[in-house]
Amino acid sequence: MKKETLKKIAKIVGDVLFGIVLVFLLFIAVVNLRAKSSNGLPNMFGTGYLSVLTDSMDGDQKDSFKSGDLVVVDVINDKNRVDKALNLNVGQIITYYDYSEEKIISHRIIEIESQSSTGAVYVVKGDSPYAVATTRVGSGEILGVYKSHIKGLGKVFDWVGHGVGFFIVVVLPCILFLLYEVYRFIRVLLEYNKEKNSQDTNEKQIENRKKALDSLVADGTITQEQADAKLQEYIKSLTPEEETPVAEEEKAEETAPSEDEKPTEKPEV
Repeated sequence: MKKETLKKIAKIVGDVLFGIVLVFLLFIAVVNLRAKSSNGLPNMFGTGYLSVLTDSMDGDQKDSFKSGDLVVVDVINDKNRVDKALNLNVGQIITYYDYSEEKIISHRIIEIESQSSTGAVYVVKGDSPYAVATTRVGSGEILGVYKSHIKGLGKVFDWVGHGVGFFIVVVLPCILFLLYEVYRFIRVLLEYNKEKNSQDTNEKQIENRKKALDSLVADGTITQEQADAKLQEYIKSLTPEEETPVAEEEKAEETAPSEDEKPTEKPEV
């Protein structure tokens, strides 16, 4: 009984853990797939995730980051641009699309060229001592504002979001999970059919035994009461009752020798 309970608990825990891992992997895949447009920012629920590809921001600032890291940004769109893109300060890091290089870049604001209620222009630059070029970025070009970064996780996002990594980490587990569920369904279906066939066979055997006993009653060989008793015994023989834990314990107590029956050891001389 306890063994069966432990198996059920282990199965439930395993299913839950597998579901959590699967959801996390699908989350990474969806985030990557949402960045397929030319200047799209991969994001979920207003938070963007960017894999760092260069060391232009590898500096000595507390929030500097380097190639392979994952940058988390607060996404800027047309609905929140006035509130979030017009009142930025020197030192903040912004993410924008550079049309000349045709890629998304995250650099630090080093100067505010102009700022008003209708628009702003910021001068940005990388933290690396080798990043000497500056860029003018208008508030309408900003895609996100830096929130935090996670070291090394950008490489994982890149690998999972493309080619072989996407197939191994996302597609393959989904296929295996689907095959496992199909296997479980077929197994349950076979067990159901087996049980149903067994039940149909028993019912047919009981019906045949009842006819035989009725004929004996009709001939006067046995009484109706005897026939009913024999039929009940036959039904019980087809469906033996499982021993309960209590019955097993009582049986074990019966077979165990009592204190009086235990052989006494002879004292050594």
